Amino acid sequence: SPTLATVMKAQRTMPGSEIFLEVHDKYIRPDVMWYALRTLYGWPIADGPLPSELQPRDVRDDFDTALSYLATGRFLRLPWVHAVGSARASYLLCWDTIEQAVKFVSQAVALSPRDDGFGVSELLSHVLDFLVHHFPTNLVLDTNAGDFGFSRLPPIPTQKPATPPIVNGTSHSRQPSVAQIPKNPRLSANHRLSQIKFGDISPLNGANNNPNGKAAPSESAQSPRAPSPNDTLFSRILLNLPFELLKQVLEHPNLGKLNGELSSAARQSIISGIIAEREARRMRALEKADHPQLRAFQDRLDNAGAPLVVSCVEDFWVNSMGFKEEVFSGDLPYLIHTWTQGSASSVGP
Repeated sequence: SPTLATVMKAQRTMPGSEIFLEVHDKYIRPDVMWYALRTLYGWPIADGPLPSELQPRDVRDDFDTALSYLATGRFLRLPWVHAVGSARASYLLCWDTIEQAVKFVSQAVALSPRDDGFGVSELLSHVLDFLVHHFPTNLVLDTNAGDFGFSRLPPIPTQKPATPPIVNGTSHSRQPSVAQIPKNPRLSANHRLSQIKFGDISPLNGANNNPNGKAAPSESAQSPRAPSPNDTLFSRILLNLPFELLKQVLEHPNLGKLNGELSSAARQSIISGIIAEREARRMRALEKADHPQLRAFQDRLDNAGAPLVVSCVEDFWVNSMGFKEEVFSGDLPYLIHTWTQGSASSVGP
C-alpha cells in the first residue's frame, strides 16, 4: 500500500518492524482496518455482509460497516477494499440508511471534492438517484427540521428561554391555563363558559355566532397538513445539502417520478420554499454577531475576497455563509449561488 510505505519511510522503520498508524477518521474502525490489511497477504473478502468483529443488529449497522470499508480502502489506497465497501453501501441504500449515506457523501464532496479513484462517486450516484426519484411531490417543508449529522452552516447557539417574572409572590406551579373570557354580561353570567380551558371549543367560534347561522369552517380545514416523517427526513437533507448536490437533485427532470407527476407550478413553489428557508438560515447565522464563535466565522468571511479553499469543515461553513442562493424560472426552475463578499463576485450555475 502506498500509504503504508509512506508511513514506514517517515518513521524510518524496516520491513517486519512495528509501525504506528494514527488515523483521524471516525469511519475507520480497528476491526475493519485489520481485515483490510489482511487482503495484502491474499485474504479474500467474501460477497454479502462484510467481515466484522461487531454483530450487525440491523441494516444501519451493516451499512456503517460498509462505509468503514469504503473509508479504509480510501485511506490505505487499496482498490479492492474500497470497491467492495462502495458496492455494499450502494446495495444497502434504503429509507433506513439514506441519511447516513447523505452525511457520508456530503462530507466527502464538501471537504474532498477531487475524485482520485478513491472517491465516493458510485455511492454518490445512488444517493442522488434515491433523492430524485423518492422526492415527495406533495412535500410540506419542515422549517423546524435540524440536520442529519452534517450541517452546511455553523451551529447557531440557542438561548435558554427567559424565566417569567414572579408577580405578587406567586409561584411557577403548573396550573392549567384558563381562557380569558371577555367581560360580557351574557357570558360572565354562565359559570361553565367562564371556566373553559384551552383545548375546548370556544363559544365565540360556534354556529350561533355566525351571522349566517352556519358553523364557521374549522381552522384545521383551512391550514396545511403537518409535515409527515418523510417530509421531515427530506427537509433535514434538503436544507443541509451542499449546494452542488442540491442543484443536481432539484434541477433533475425526473424529480419525484416515483410519487406521481410534479406540475411546473408545484415544482417552482416547492423549490422556492426550500431556497427561501436555506437563505433564512444563512441570514440568521450572519445576524448572530453577539456570539463569539459565530463572530469568528463572520470575521473570516468579511476578510475573504473570494471563496476559501476548503481544507476543513470550518472553511466550508464560511463559504456557505458567503454564497447567496436563488431560484429562477425557466423550462425547469434552476438554481444559482453568488458570492456576496468583496469586490470580486463569483456566480455558480
